[in-house]
Amino acid sequence: MGLKKYENAIIIVGLIISFIGSLIMVYLFVWHHKDASTNMALDTDAVGDYGSFIGGVVGTILSILLLYLTFRLQREDSENNSRVYENQILNDEFFHMLELYNDIAERFEYYNDKKAVFNKGKEALKSLLEEMYDNYDAGTNFNQRRKVAQYEYMNVIHSHYETAAVYYRTIYRIFQIIDETKCEEDKKVEYAKIMRAQLTSTELVMLRYNAMTLYGLKSKQYLNSYNILKHIQPFDLLEMKKWRASLNIQEMSLANMTLQNVRFLAKDLLTGESEKLYKQMKDNRYCLRIETNDTYSKLMVMVSIDNTFVTPKYSQMLWLDNYTPDELEDMMNYFFYDTVCLSNFNMFNKRTDLHFHHIKKIVPDGLTTITVSVENKKGNPIKLSN
Repeated sequence: MGLKKYENAIIIVGLIISFIGSLIMVYLFVWHHKDASTNMALDTDAVGDYGSFIGGVVGTILSILLLYLTFRLQREDSENNSRVYENQILNDEFFHMLELYNDIAERFEYYNDKKAVFNKGKEALKSLLEEMYDNYDAGTNFNQRRKVAQYEYMNVIHSHYETAAVYYRTIYRIFQIIDETKCEEDKKVEYAKIMRAQLTSTELVMLRYNAMTLYGLKSKQYLNSYNILKHIQPFDLLEMKKWRASLNIQEMSLANMTLQNVRFLAKDLLTGESEKLYKQMKDNRYCLRIETNDTYSKLMVMVSIDNTFVTPKYSQMLWLDNYTPDELEDMMNYFFYDTVCLSNFNMFNKRTDLHFHHIKKIVPDGLTTITVSVENKKGNPIKLSN
């Protein structure tokens, strides 16, 4: 855009110079013949000389400008043709690879230990994830939980290694094609969203754990750049099994919705899209408040439960009552750490620069407050996935 403005300025300056030059020559001609009588015949040779000079100088300038405009139009036409060509190549390659991806996904097969249950395709992947849940035994801290989840993922996926390897390479290749094309950024995002829409919630979880292994290290870049794991549900993660067990299906759906809203609101705050430095979800009994500071180097999530109010029949946050204060503190602490660090594979915020803190306050028959927070010790803004 800056180059185009510069080129337009050159053209305008050239036209102005031509116009001013013509006026000057006309003025000089009039001044040179100011003593001539109006009845006196004009010197045709002089007029011809002035006309030739004006035509030569101005005509040359205009010719150069017209030639330049011709070249520019040809260049723009060539760029447009090249853009159309690149878009067509991307479109053809993308949908060919998308068809290949769907074919490979259908190759997954699952039998239980008794060989009695059979699933195929993405349903087989869902069964594999359920097996991972069954086998998962949570660790006692953040890193242990993550490592155990990675171990269970590798243990289960190993029996399907040949299909899984081709499956993940195909997905990686699709995002590589999108990323390396010369198309505009919004076109890349458009195709990435099409691919993301093909992925089930099970596949999102699988992609996350695969990216945490040596086999999926290169995929982290694309998963972050195009925010592929944006819609992953918090309670779909193996690490949340401990707290997932306390919820029924409806409550888990509400819990996922609540925690996803926390992430989206926190993202809005940290990107400066909100005029305020806090946002909250609130009703009579529950309050979830998210805060930052004016440098976006701090982020805090506070959960408040007012025990003077009875549990409402309908509330997005009624699932919070399924936990003791200690359990709720433990769960929010892990969810917060996952949101800031693990969800982007520790690529957005340097872990050693972060200080996490959590505190619980309980007033008997009054207000229970759980606060989790993080601060960048160097004062740098905290970044979350888009």
